[in-house]
Amino acid sequence: MLSQIAVDKNYDDILMQIKETCVDADDEWSSSHSEYDGLRMISASRLYASGIETRFIHYTVDGSQFWCRQFPSFKAKLRECLDPPDLDGDAICVGTQLGTGHKRSCNEFEPSLVERYFVKNKVTIVELAQLMNKELFLVFEGLERSEEFRSSFQHSFKSVA
Repeated sequence: MLSQIAVDKNYDDILMQIKETCVDADDEWSSSHSEYDGLRMISASRLYASGIETRFIHYTVDGSQFWCRQFPSFKAKLRECLDPPDLDGDAICVGTQLGTGHKRSCNEFEPSLVERYFVKNKVTIVELAQLMNKELFLVFEGLERSEEFRSSFQHSFKSVA
């Protein structure tokens, strides 16, 4: 926590979040255009959560790279399960935000370059999307089974007591 008492007693303390970055080597699927991964994370935050996160800094200590931000003073949280129309609306909002961030990150590229990449790798991209979809269904099936097990276990436990 960063205290501003010495600076000005009219301000509250600031909760700062410090994260060590994951430094991945560049490969055929991704590359970093930043010299520092902390700076890359700050750039991503500005792309995908513009105006939400503030007070950024990046630094290196003993060869490890870090980035820091003011911890947001709010948290969006669902209070209950959403019905399908609400889920559709949320999916559209999330997709729009991701699309906006992706577009901002590609401003230095010609759109035809992105299109050529997609056309060249369309089969692989679709196969990966289908695989991710199957994985999600398996997770949901597992959650449903887990809930069924939990309910039957609680029922059995109650009948023994």
